[in-house]
Amino acid sequence: MSVAANGSVAVQGKPAQRGALIRDDGFAIVARYGSEYAGLVQYCLLAQDVFRLGKLRWVMEMPMLKTPARKHRCAVNAMTRKHKVAIGTPAGPRTVFQVTVERDRGRKPLVVHFGGIPLKRARAAVLIDRC
Repeated sequence: MSVAANGSVAVQGKPAQRGALIRDDGFAIVARYGSEYAGLVQYCLLAQDVFRLGKLRWVMEMPMLKTPARKHRCAVNAMTRKHKVAIGTPAGPRTVFQVTVERDRGRKPLVVHFGGIPLKRARAAVLIDRC
């Protein structure tokens, strides 16, 4: 068993759920993983081989699905079927994991996504150094 810097655990080389997030709701879990994944991808978009982050998506996607699956005592496939949707992005349609929280009094629902970022090199990215 090995523990990564972000708190995820790997058991026998496979990603495992994050026990620290087990009490959070599905929205918070997907928001956490989505923001971590987006931050890493945005940081690496200047790299020549940013396409290699496809494996990173899988490594983060599995514990993101395993955590609520363990919480609700169901299979990972059930979580996948429940939250997997296709959305339109400026780079074309993408498959993402989405959690929607309905709100009352006519307010818009809260929506959070995991994925949907094209893994293509961004040559014109702007870096702002605030040090």
